[in-house]
Amino acid sequence: MLNISNTVLYSTALKSMLISIQLHTVTKMLQLGHFIPFPKPRGLGVELTLRAIPVKKMLEGKNCLLGKPCISKVREEIYDGLVGYIEIDGYLDPDFKESNINNLVLFTIYPILRFFKHHTARNLRLRRDKEIVSVDSAIGGYEEFLVMDRISVGEKNPVLIVEATRKQCFLSMRDMQENKGGGTIYGFITTGDSWRMVTYDGTFKIIEKMELLFDTMDGGLYSVLVDCLNGALSNGGI
Repeated sequence: MLNISNTVLYSTALKSMLISIQLHTVTKMLQLGHFIPFPKPRGLGVELTLRAIPVKKMLEGKNCLLGKPCISKVREEIYDGLVGYIEIDGYLDPDFKESNINNLVLFTIYPILRFFKHHTARNLRLRRDKEIVSVDSAIGGYEEFLVMDRISVGEKNPVLIVEATRKQCFLSMRDMQENKGGGTIYGFITTGDSWRMVTYDGTFKIIEKMELLFDTMDGGLYSVLVDCLNGALSNGGI
């Protein structure tokens, strides 16, 4: 029969011995002058609940590469694409899953990416499930959508990211800014039908939420979202 009392005593003694060995090893390393690489905490160091600022203030002073004629066409393409997708695939259906939300995001951003490639000098590429690595080589996560500017063969600059969760978006933006060595990073938090623009230059800023489906689909929010994307794509990665 197993003696539970002896087993507990043995387990406790073993743990104590392991702790003692670890402490002895650390002490010796310090005495010899060795550097001990402690893991860097992955906390954001910021409050996730930020006070939203107006879109106009967020875009103030930003250079925008696409003019009004292009913006009007982009808005029309986004609207037509989303309406067509929803008619075919449905929305708020019991089977509506994450892949459907990603499709909504894709239908929202691909028109303006196409216009940027055709009407500006930026060589943008869209990557999905792209891995972000921080400066300490820790994995920040896999981004749902990451727009890159291809400068030359083997040289790419991140322009903006699109994520579903605020925490993952903030964490990846911070890692991107650290890798870049400064500057402003642009991101969007979205569930497919609601969008928020975020910037990070050492401090996070976020705009009010924009609800795009359904009652506002003919309204001005599409123009506002396109303006935000125009600003981010024009200034991100520079």
